[in-house]
Amino acid sequence: NGSTDSVPPPYTYTEFGSFLISLIVSNDCGSDTLSQSVFISPPPANPTILANTFDGCSPFELTLFDASQGVYDSLYWSLEGGSPNESFESDPVVIYENPGEYLVHLQLFRSGIQNGLAEQIIRVFEPPLADFETSLNELSLSTTNLSEAAQSFLWNFGDDTESNEFEPVHLYQTSGDYEVTLLAINPGCSDSLSQLVSVISSTLELSATAFKLYPNPTSCDIWLEGPEVQSLRLFNFHGQEVRQWAGRDLNNNLGRIDLNDLPSGGYLLLINSDKYGVVRQRIIVE
Repeated sequence: NGSTDSVPPPYTYTEFGSFLISLIVSNDCGSDTLSQSVFISPPPANPTILANTFDGCSPFELTLFDASQGVYDSLYWSLEGGSPNESFESDPVVIYENPGEYLVHLQLFRSGIQNGLAEQIIRVFEPPLADFETSLNELSLSTTNLSEAAQSFLWNFGDDTESNEFEPVHLYQTSGDYEVTLLAINPGCSDSLSQLVSVISSTLELSATAFKLYPNPTSCDIWLEGPEVQSLRLFNFHGQEVRQWAGRDLNNNLGRIDLNDLPSGGYLLLINSDKYGVVRQRIIVE
């Protein structure tokens, strides 16, 4: 295509690439030519990498998906640390054998010219190993976490309570056999271990004594009626002591127990008395 106009109108190329534009001028004495190269770039594509997850445990089998938008006719995956370490497929399957962080590159091409680049970090973790020991003191269970290569934990104490602490202390409400389970978690995988613990307590249920406690459930205070009390201790279900009272803070026959500002949930009240020893009662704060 060409033009004989002194100032030709704008010209639209129908494809991209390198082109040579030549201007030829002439008069009666002859002609002269000036040439200049121009490069018409393709419209940039939008490279996008998708996967169900980019985190997993070794050996980690990962399927990558090319979700790119735009015009391109070929692609290339650079798969650091993976097997294979490169691919020309749209949705390659890669296996990572060793833990670590690896970089994936997706390059898009049109007519052999790079037309887009995207990067994604892949995190490969060592499979965790769950392990723990426990010790009991009356209704209180202490834990020792011996797990390896885990980032987070979930404990289930067998009585419908859980904890995500590293080494929680848990307070059971009654004696019995409970299955304690520890789930050691990494992104993409986990491991679990369960142990049966037998909880035996010398404490008495409040219903087996002359104590009366009301109202229960409660939204603020409760009242304790009965024999003389030496002390009161209140625990949440994670085994943490949240309140305590000395016997002198309570009346001889009727004591007001302040539960204001406590979060809603279940608690265990331990009543220490000369007559019965330690008495336990579950309390619900609404």
